[in-house]
Amino acid sequence: MATERLRPGSAAEVHFKAIAEGVSEQGTAWTRRSTSATRWPALRLVAAQLVHLRRAIWSDVCYVRWHPLDVWLLACRWILRVPYVLEVNGTQEDLYISHSSLRRFSRLMDSIVALQIREAAAVVAVSPGLRDWARGIKGRRKEPVGWAPNGAVVTVAPTEMVHPPYVVYVGELAPWQGLELLLAAKESSCWPEGVALHVAGSGQMEPLLREAASQGQVVWHGRLPREDALGLLSRAAVSVSPQSKQFDRNLHMGRPLKIAESLLLGVPVVLTDFGADSRLVASLPGCRLLTEEDPDLLAVNIAAVLDGATPGQRAALASEAGEVASWHPAIELAWTLIRQVTSH
Repeated sequence: MATERLRPGSAAEVHFKAIAEGVSEQGTAWTRRSTSATRWPALRLVAAQLVHLRRAIWSDVCYVRWHPLDVWLLACRWILRVPYVLEVNGTQEDLYISHSSLRRFSRLMDSIVALQIREAAAVVAVSPGLRDWARGIKGRRKEPVGWAPNGAVVTVAPTEMVHPPYVVYVGELAPWQGLELLLAAKESSCWPEGVALHVAGSGQMEPLLREAASQGQVVWHGRLPREDALGLLSRAAVSVSPQSKQFDRNLHMGRPLKIAESLLLGVPVVLTDFGADSRLVASLPGCRLLTEEDPDLLAVNIAAVLDGATPGQRAALASEAGEVASWHPAIELAWTLIRQVTSH
């Protein structure tokens, strides 16, 4: 179940679908439920809670892509006595960043979040940082908390980059994604000559991208259908993920979907250093690690990827990424925890 609206092709929809299909292949009867679009988000939220509760009545266990406002979970556990497994992809901090007015209610929301996590029969996190965050909330409670990285599935074949080459960012235009750094790097004297910057996505930072596009600094595509976004990504020379360490949420978040998709398409990635998983990605052919949030350094790393490109490198990257970017660990963990919960 998911309270979050799962737009076709979004990272949330891809993740949700991969886990649902993977668990269904184990022979479990599985019904997917997410919410539909509406002009009134508050109404959608209330309706989603009621729909989820109705479905929970007939369930042995609920697997939930967690949302901080999922108050229905407490009724599910305390009234219906139906256990739930939480898939944790972030914390309530994302809501506070996206909707600053909610910070005035942070004490109440943090308390509700703590109850949701504590009452979960099991937790599946997408990074070691989120696993540790959930464990910290659970305290001495013994319910299992595990983690598995995000994977990806691409429906277009790896291809060679086009000429003239371009750098691409595909994903949410959120404050924590380092877009200001990326635009500053494009203006740096270290940026490779003749290399354009393409951006595809939507979100809070759209005004910044619209202004940059009007000045010819960037080619902004807006939100693209999934197949078009993958096509744009597959032909790029470099994919970038310059997430900012100035946002605490980035310190414990999982690998963005765009990184996994880039790797499977054989497109080298320049990404911020957030620990072991980032370094694993940077060890793959052509990929590089951004150790400091410096626009010149980002531009230098992009130029180094272009200068170091070799024949067959993209095919080698796509081949090695098959294991790194697989959904199998996440599906296996989800299935294992669901079996543990239902066997009690």
